[in-house]
Amino acid sequence: MPIERLNSLRNYRVFKDFTWPAGLMSFGQFSLIYGWNGSGKTSISSLFRNCQDGVAPEGEVELLVDGKAVKGSDFPGAALPPIRVFNRDFVDRTVFEDPNRQLPPVYVVSDDGKAKQTQLEALREELKDIAAAYGEAKNAESKQRIASDKFCTDRARTIRSLLIGDPSYSNYEAPRFRTRVKLMALAAETPVVILPPYFRTRAIRNVAPARSEQDAVGQRDAA
Repeated sequence: MPIERLNSLRNYRVFKDFTWPAGLMSFGQFSLIYGWNGSGKTSISSLFRNCQDGVAPEGEVELLVDGKAVKGSDFPGAALPPIRVFNRDFVDRTVFEDPNRQLPPVYVVSDDGKAKQTQLEALREELKDIAAAYGEAKNAESKQRIASDKFCTDRARTIRSLLIGDPSYSNYEAPRFRTRVKLMALAAETPVVILPPYFRTRAIRNVAPARSEQDAVGQRDAA
């Protein structure tokens, strides 16, 4: 099912009123179309692209396909030969050159290649932003961890100095202070229960070491 000739082109791009000359031979198995810049070579290749996509072209177009006249308005439903057009428009749609980067020696060419490449570049830029934000978050976390370790070390040293007479605090270090702070935080979230005087006295005796430690923390805060 070959395209034999372009019967007529009217108001199609550079062709205002073209009719296939009577003495011009039909397209063969191989045909060479040449001419000056702006003479219509790209317009003809674009017309073949319309045939490939089954899209009606602008203006009034009529082709001779396998001995039958086919109007451009009938392209969407007409029986047209399988065509693949590789022109400047195809290159612009499929080949995407990254700024300051060379084209790879092997790449996939497809109609949506450029769109996918553009999307890939956008994702690369987004990944850079995410990586930068992640790096900043890691730095902030590291600074907070260092500050927390220093705070726990200083407070543990203070408590050890204030309770120097209590042997249970002779080796009081930052890990123990950190554990105590976590327990105190959990205790602050626990509902308060008011005990009768007898049970209150026994409870105070049972938690005397912990109470002493809290008093030391409180003295440091007051200082």
